[in-house]
Formats: sequence, structure tokens, C-alpha cells
Amino acid sequence: MLTNHHGYWLNEFLGELWRDVARNEGFPHREPSPVSWATSLDLSRSEWSAQFEAAMRSRLVMGALRYGPLGDGNKPSYDRIAAAIKRLQKFVGTQELDLLVDAANLCLVEFVEGKSTLRHWSRGDSDDHVTSH
Repeated sequence: MLTNHHGYWLNEFLGELWRDVARNEGFPHREPSPVSWATSLDLSRSEWSAQFEAAMRSRLVMGALRYGPLGDGNKPSYDRIAAAIKRLQKFVGTQELDLLVDAANLCLVEFVEGKSTLRHWSRGDSDDHVTSH
């Protein structure tokens, strides 16, 4: 499987992109992308925040000291999704950036350590996109 330096599954991304283009479906939910084909593959490097990642890693290190390292199967069970939602709701009122970092980390830990048998990948893109206001 082809991955870039962030670990994205480039084969999946490019496969879905090719299927959309081959079906001439385009992206009907928005205007055509301002990103050219020549630069679109570079997006895997540019679409990331080093500052946000550094904040995440710093808090993940503290979390490992408190609760155990990422992937440790002996940690207590937590409802990380509810905790992430709670932090996002609090962020709306307070605008405290650390709440965004905490919510992201809770999602990351759930991704790595979640035990639900219902977890799965969905094929393709959803119709639930961010809209402007």
C-alpha cells in the first residue's frame, strides 16, 4: 500500500478520485476546486498544521504518563467519543484552543484503541460536507 509521510492511504484516495473522474461525476456539492491537478498531490504535505500536531503530541505524552501509552490494552475503558463531544461543545462557548487539541486526541485514541465490533471504513465520500455561513 502506498502511503505518504503522514501515513495517508494514497491508493484509496487516488482510486476514489479516479472513479469520480471516470464517471464524470465531478464534485457537485461545491464549485470546482481552485487547486490544479499538478498541485493536488502536494496537498498531502501542505494540508496539516505543525503547531496543532505539536500540541497534540505534547498532550499525548502527558496522557501516556497518566493513563498508559497509546495502544496499551491494560488501560481502563473510557467513553472517548462523549468526552470529545463535550470538549467541542465547551469550545463553542469558550474558544479555548486546548479543547480542540483534546478532542482531536480523544478521536485519535479511539481510532487506535476502540474496541467496538461495529467500527468500519465507509467507501468514498459522504454527502455531509462543511458549508459556509
